[in-house]
Amino acid sequence: MPRSVLVIIENPAIRELVASHLQHARLLPLLAASAQEGRRLAGEVRPDAVLVDADSPAAAAWLDATQEAANEDPAPTLVLSSQVRQESGTPAGAAGRRLWMSKPFAPREVVRCLGEQLSSRPAAPVPAEATLRLGPLALDTLRHEVRITRGQKVDIVSLPRAELELLRCLMEHQGRVVSREQIIAATWGPDHSVDVRTVDQNIKRLRKHLDGGRGRSMIQTHRGYGYRLNFGPDGAAG
Repeated sequence: MPRSVLVIIENPAIRELVASHLQHARLLPLLAASAQEGRRLAGEVRPDAVLVDADSPAAAAWLDATQEAANEDPAPTLVLSSQVRQESGTPAGAAGRRLWMSKPFAPREVVRCLGEQLSSRPAAPVPAEATLRLGPLALDTLRHEVRITRGQKVDIVSLPRAELELLRCLMEHQGRVVSREQIIAATWGPDHSVDVRTVDQNIKRLRKHLDGGRGRSMIQTHRGYGYRLNFGPDGAAG
């Protein structure tokens, strides 16, 4: 699964330019135009790194808010600023878990710095065993089937490859919200031109497999963003 980078830049043209370079480097950009949107994404997705344009009010609000939580092991942050001066030929300066880069900047240099930050921050380990377990679900990736525990009963459902990979992606995020773009990258690959509607269609089919028309779905929709697995205290859909 590609590493994710939360991009908080108000200017849409610059935001899309940076996103394009991140995707080319096989990183997953999570785009936000405001501090409020950035905080929402950070809380739902837990990005591996953050890129902020410090010259915008949105970034100032973000930096002030995250400074208070600096001791909570936040994601490493690259801050773009016109007030950072080059010294000894180095366009960036470090301050804690934040790296400052002077503007104007080269997108390739941004990607390089983010890559260095991510290389020092290991990704969350992926279970090596063939069976993933979460709540009432046990996903057998070798047999392409999921076992669903419903009280004293266990249902075994065979899954097509796309729906198996989609469910694996949701389970590996352990109840956190997963964006449609993350699902596409994990299920079909970062270079695959899959429409987000394809994700919605596969989610619909996966819900039928998991829920069987029984009340609330195990897969919750976060409108305009993505999906998450959610189970009640007894392991049922919640």
